[in-house]
Amino acid sequence: MQNYISEEALFHFVGRSQATDSERFDTLCRIIREGALSHAPHTQKGSKFGLSLDFDGRGRWLGKLLTEEHDNELVFDNLVCLADVPVTKLGQHMQKYSQFGIGIDKRFAAESGARPVTYYPYWDEEPWRSLSGQSAISMIERSAAAIAEDKTCDDKLKKLVLLDFIGFLKPFNMSLPPKHADQYYSEREWRIVGYLHFSDAHIRHIVVPEDYIDQLREMFPHLAGQIFAAPP
Repeated sequence: MQNYISEEALFHFVGRSQATDSERFDTLCRIIREGALSHAPHTQKGSKFGLSLDFDGRGRWLGKLLTEEHDNELVFDNLVCLADVPVTKLGQHMQKYSQFGIGIDKRFAAESGARPVTYYPYWDEEPWRSLSGQSAISMIERSAAAIAEDKTCDDKLKKLVLLDFIGFLKPFNMSLPPKHADQYYSEREWRIVGYLHFSDAHIRHIVVPEDYIDQLREMFPHLAGQIFAAPP
């Protein structure tokens, strides 16, 4: 029986937007030292834990599940993402993000509030008057916008709909092949609202390129057993 999920860890890879491996290595070391996975802008004060709603000049909500390129973007900036991928399957995932990552104990992450996203399929060519795919996503966006813009709506209801539901909805394009860079379904993504704070005891794996293993083990000798080279 093939194993498609990780038995013990959820992975977070760092430095996708950084230019060099040296920068990615520094970012990973900072995460280990601080014991926190953070969202932008990565301030030491931590997460605000609230809704992050943007409106235009006419009071209309700007949150979108799909961009014009039919790619996914986060509705809120205070979510941290992790991937439920076994070590043997990390290669494809790392080609998209980076070869520098950390695996956090899955049970601990779940107890801290992390949970899987709900994947919502769409495709490039949709039947006329379809009630699924992009049409359904658009209806969800309009409903969420109505709630976001309603000043009389209870704040707890807004949080339930916009953060606990919309914030954990992940559209994916079924027209793309499984190994396409924008095919997200295979990532088996989990999310958590706010920062994920952890201790060394919660670190199951640390993944780096072969050239960085000795340096990282010298910096964190107590974690040497969890450090391994990024798979091809």
